[in-house]
Amino acid sequence: MSISQYLQAGDERPNGPNEKFPSGKAPPGPTSRDYDRGFFERFFVRKRGTSQITEVSETEYQKFTGSKYFVRFSLKWKISGPRHDVFNDAGYPIETGVEDTNKRILEDVDQRGIQNKLNDPLEYWDGNNRNG
Repeated sequence: MSISQYLQAGDERPNGPNEKFPSGKAPPGPTSRDYDRGFFERFFVRKRGTSQITEVSETEYQKFTGSKYFVRFSLKWKISGPRHDVFNDAGYPIETGVEDTNKRILEDVDQRGIQNKLNDPLEYWDGNNRNG
């Protein structure tokens, strides 16, 4: 990285000497209460200036508050309900589907590399209310 690229990167400057990238240890999955609610929150840390992302526990996520070298973000991930959006006879949506909702979430989130990290929109789906 040249000096001008480094200066232009601003908050996206990579690599800090004092903070290490999270271990990558598997975070806890959804609980039965999460399935009852239909969603759970997933926590991520991304190294600034890269698309290197790892999913972390909420506790580890909190450790990166105010980090100069890492960006943290979370996603509300749908895990229960029909597979696809359900519409009434007039074409109005009556229930959001797991796959369609999670695809919209991934399209809307502004974190490079997340689409590669979460490439299965049905991850953690309980399979209930399957609509094709």
